[in-house]
Parts: sequence; structure tokens; C-alpha cells
Amino acid sequence: MRHTYWRLVLAASVAWPLVQPVGGARAAVDSAAATSSSVAATLAAAASPVANGTTPFDWTPIILTILIAGVCARLIRVAAGAISLRRLRGFGAPAADVPHIVALQQTLGTHADVRIVPELAQPATFGVVRPVVLLPGILREQPNDIQRALIAHELIHVNRRDWFWVVCEELLLAVCWFNPATWWIVSQLRRTREEAVDELAVLVTGSRRTYAKALLAFAGDATLAPAPAFAERRHLVRRITLLTREAVMSSTRIVFSCAVMAIVLLVGGWYSASAFPLVTDESMPQAQGPGPLERRATAASPQNPPPKRTDYEAPEYPAEARAVGASGIINLRLTLDEVGRVGEARRTSFSLTTTNPAVSFSLDNSSPEAFQAFANKAVLRDKDGNVADNRMLLRIADALTDSAIRAVQNWRYEPPASGPVTFDVRVHFSMDGETSTAANVPRVGTPQVSTVDAAGAVRVGGNIKAPVKIKDVRPVYPPVAQQARVSGMVIVEARIGADGSVEAVQVLRSIPLLDEAALEAVRQWKFTPTLLNGVPVPVMMTMTVNFTLQQSPFFAK
Repeated sequence: MRHTYWRLVLAASVAWPLVQPVGGARAAVDSAAATSSSVAATLAAAASPVANGTTPFDWTPIILTILIAGVCARLIRVAAGAISLRRLRGFGAPAADVPHIVALQQTLGTHADVRIVPELAQPATFGVVRPVVLLPGILREQPNDIQRALIAHELIHVNRRDWFWVVCEELLLAVCWFNPATWWIVSQLRRTREEAVDELAVLVTGSRRTYAKALLAFAGDATLAPAPAFAERRHLVRRITLLTREAVMSSTRIVFSCAVMAIVLLVGGWYSASAFPLVTDESMPQAQGPGPLERRATAASPQNPPPKRTDYEAPEYPAEARAVGASGIINLRLTLDEVGRVGEARRTSFSLTTTNPAVSFSLDNSSPEAFQAFANKAVLRDKDGNVADNRMLLRIADALTDSAIRAVQNWRYEPPASGPVTFDVRVHFSMDGETSTAANVPRVGTPQVSTVDAAGAVRVGGNIKAPVKIKDVRPVYPPVAQQARVSGMVIVEARIGADGSVEAVQVLRSIPLLDEAALEAVRQWKFTPTLLNGVPVPVMMTMTVNFTLQQSPFFAK
């Protein structure tokens, strides 16, 4: 029963990543790409020099080389053991004159090739199709009952096909040689296998005392070959101790013990998969909190602004988003390491508009709880009043997010003044397949760092009065937005030059289908010059453009 239990533990440990419960995946990372990027960048950041901007040493090839070298070394050991066993078989002579072999083979139903090898210290059994039992030369010097016990032990291994399981365990150890848990489970499995064979051998021989003497008689050094050992020193004391106990477990206790062990295995597996998910639930969008690099990073500020971007890659418009005519904005929080690489990227909020179905919504909180609440409780209706599929819409948002994160992973920046530093960027996706990005989106509760060049400009507020608009251009309500019944307020930030013209403008609060219309209108506005000490100066000003579905659809200020 214990041996079966440890087999199940090992099988579950190997197979659990493929059959994890869906619930554990809901706490997973935003995407597999975000996870790998975060882990790799965090390791790289830990290895990178902080004091200077030199390129950090990449440990990945060295780690991979060590892992592969360990696997090769273990496989070479297994191959050497198999070759050694075949060589010993050639040195051995058929054990035709040894008593008990024929009778035991008939009793156990085996057809093994039994040979005597003079230089062998311990018996060994190998092979599945044509099993071979190698017996040590000193066996002839032992009493008949000892010989019978030893031969019975090895033939039971043949009957159980233990060699197949030993080879599987050796291959698993070769692949997972770096994992101490694997070694421990395999050790438990081999110990319980020998204990199970001991019990069966006692039933065959009929004497616990004789079998214990046989264990002690051949308790020498174990062979180097990966074959079941008759009396391994690591397990010998426990095995003999168990042989001295003749307690019989009742059927009730056996059933109860099996039930408890099964519950422990299932609960432990479920908990581990929930705590450390390796797969994601395709039916439920993902969310992610701050990673280790972001937690020790400082927010961008005027004293430590986001550095200049040197390498850029545009996001790709996902095919699944095109199928529903999706457009939207994904707000990402980037964390740069000390040398200007994007160490971590995660979604903080997003807005999404689709034409099929015609719905528009946004989610300012990307926590798992917010996603769960939206997926289960929020009711979205299209222009015809039909209820939209929340989970489908969130999967589209995830597809846009994955595309955005894959792109920003390849961005490079100049080394920040004080790293790591974190700031927000905004990635735009439009229904025509166009994508664009706006960097350094202001964060709530942190100093604003604008992408509009504020050099020499003063911000409206306090003693700086807002300039008066002297030319107003009403935005054109996009037909697709009217059809989708999208309305709301677009908030923009603009730099107004000394002559009162709008020199630059960016969206602070977005409604994807309305952003371009708002920006196009604001760029044409004119204002009275703002005077500071009697001299015209450029100013930074926040403005709103309100779109409604009433008879007067536009209101701007």
C-alpha cells in the first residue's frame, strides 16, 4: 500500500502541470509572455551592475549548460550501468546446479536466465523481455535456506517487472537531477519497493528469521548498476525492523488508511496547483499584481523621469480582435532595470470597444477580484439590447494586452537616473488594425510626467489663469461611435504656445472610438496668449471634450 502511494505521488508530481485544476490558474500571471519576461528580467536585474550602465552578464547560457551537463552525466551513468550488467552476464555461468531455482520459477511463473558471477558482491536483476538474474559466487557457500531466500527475492523482482520501473526512475532522475524533491520521492519509492518484495519473499520462504539472515549475509556494498539491490545499506535496518513485526492490519484500517492517503494526495496537489499555477485558464482572463522588480522600484518623478526610449517595436493587432472589430487602449505599467531594459510589464487598466457586438466598456482595476466580479456580475448590452458575453470581451482585452506586452518587452531605454524606475505607457489599438503608443501616462497619486514637452511652459492653476478660447472647432462625432452608442468625456492635456495655438496634445482619459475626434478638434483651437510678468509664455492645460448622444452631441471646454 505504501509503495502504491509513493508511485501515485511521483506520478502526480510529474503529471500535475498537465492536469492542473482551472481554479488555480485564475491567480496566474497576466500572460505567459509577461511571466517569462518578468522572471528573466528580474534575474538579469539581480545580476546587473547597479553602479554603472555596463551591460550585465547573461547567466542563461551557463545555467542551461550546467543543467544539460547534469542530464548528460546521469544518462551516461545509466548507460554505463547497463553496459556493466551485460558484461557481468557474459562472465557468468548458468546456475543449473543451484537448487531451488527451477521450483521457484515454476511457483512464481518466471522464465529468467539465472547465472552465477564469481566477482559479483550482490545479486542483480535486469531486463524486461528477457530478464536476467545475476547471483554472486559466494552464494554456493551459504546454507540452502539462505540460497532459497535470495533467489526468491530476485525472482519476485522479475515477476513484478521492477527493472522497467527502475529504468523509468533513473531517466526521471536524469532529467530532474537538480530537484531534491525528486531524489527524495524516488528514494521512498525504492525503499517501499524492497519492503514489498521482502514481504512477498517471506511468504514464499515461510521464515522471517531465515530471510533476515539472508539480508545480513549479502549486506555488502551496492552495485553501481541501476538494478534492484537485494540489501541496500541505506534501507537495511528499516527492512529488518519491519520483518520482526508480525502485526496484521485489519481491512477497516487498510480502507481508512488508503482514504486518508488519497485525501492528502488530492488536497496537497490541489493546493500546490492553486498556489503555484503553471497553466492559465483560457476561459478566464488573467490579472497580475506588482512583480518583485516593481516592488523595489521608485515611481517616475521630475527628479527621476522616465529615460529616453532608444529601441521601439510596434504592437501587432491580434486576429481575434479584428474578428469582433475591437479597438481600445491598454494601460501598462513598465518597470525598467538599472540599464534601461523593460524588466516587468503589467496591465493596470484598459478600455475596449467592439462593433460585433457593439459594446464599449472599461475596467480601471485589473485585480483578479475585479475581473471575477465583472465576468460574473456585470451586464453589458449591445445597441440592440442583447446581453454581451463578458468572458469573450475580457479574452479580447487579454489578446490586446498580450500583444502590447510582447512589444514592450523589446523596447530599450537609456539607463535611468535611479533604477529601477516604474512608469505607465498607453497602447492604442484601432479597428482598422493600426496601433500606436503613448509613453509616460500620468499615474494617480504620483507626480505627473507628461509626454507633451513642458520645457519653458507653466501649468495653469493658482496665479496662472486659464487662457480664453477664441477659436472653437467642434469635434466630428465618429459614425461608428454613434452606431455603437458610445458617449462620454475625453480628457486631454495640451501645450498652448505663447501665441495661443495648440502645439501638442495627448489623451489623459480615453474613450477609444472618440479619442481621435477629440484630438483633431483640440489641435485646431486658438486661445488668447497667457502673460507672465507681461511676457507671453506657453502653458500646460487640461481640457475636456464631452460627447453625448443628445441633439447637441458635443460640448468642449
